[in-house]
Amino acid sequence: WEGEQKSTEEKAMIFVETNRLFLRKVEEGDWPYFRVHLTDREKDRMMLRSPCITEEDARLGFDWFLNKEERAYVIVLKETGDVTGNLTVYNNVPESVAAQKSVKGKCGKSLSFAMAAPWRRKGIMHEALNAVIEHLFNAENADYINSGCAAYNLPSMALHEKLGFSSILTERFSFNGQDVEVVETILWRPENCRILESFHAVSYTHLRAHETSQ
Repeated sequence: WEGEQKSTEEKAMIFVETNRLFLRKVEEGDWPYFRVHLTDREKDRMMLRSPCITEEDARLGFDWFLNKEERAYVIVLKETGDVTGNLTVYNNVPESVAAQKSVKGKCGKSLSFAMAAPWRRKGIMHEALNAVIEHLFNAENADYINSGCAAYNLPSMALHEKLGFSSILTERFSFNGQDVEVVETILWRPENCRILESFHAVSYTHLRAHETSQ
C-alpha cells in the first residue's frame, strides 16, 4: 500500500512526460541540482541574474523555487532519475509583451528554462519544451507562448527559432554596467492545435530575462 501510495503521489506531481523524460514539481530532494544551477557564473551571465555568492544565497533561491514559484518544475530523465534541467511556467506574460497590439485580448503563457551543462546538446530541452508547448496549447488553451533571452545567448536563440518562436520586441537595459539586449519571442497556437506529434508526448498534463540555455 505504501508503495502504491508513493506512486500515486509521484504521478500527481508530474506536469508532462515524453518517452524519455518527465517534468514534475520541484521538491526538497532537488537541492543538489539547484545548488549547482544557482551558483553557475556562466548561467548568471546568460540569464542576466544576480549571482548567488554564498551557499546560503543559493539556498534562498532554491526555497523560492520550492515554496513560492507555483509552476516550477524539474526535467527528469526516466532511465536514471537524473535532474537534467528546470522549467517554470508563468500564467502571465511580461507587461512589455502584453502591451503589444498583436497579442491584445489574447491568453498568453510565459516560459523560462535552463539545462545543466552535462545534459546539453542531447535534445533534452527541445523534447521537454515540445511536450510543455503541446500541453499549454491543448490542455490550457493558451493563444500564444512567450519566452525571452539575451541576444548574445546564441544557443537559446537557436532553440527558440527551432521551436518556431518569432521575435515580438527587443528591449535594451543596463545590467552590471553593460548595455544588454533582450529578445522577447512568441509562438502562436496552431489553428488545428495538434502540434509536435512526432514526439508522441503524453499530456498530464523575468529581472525579466528568462532562464534559457540549451
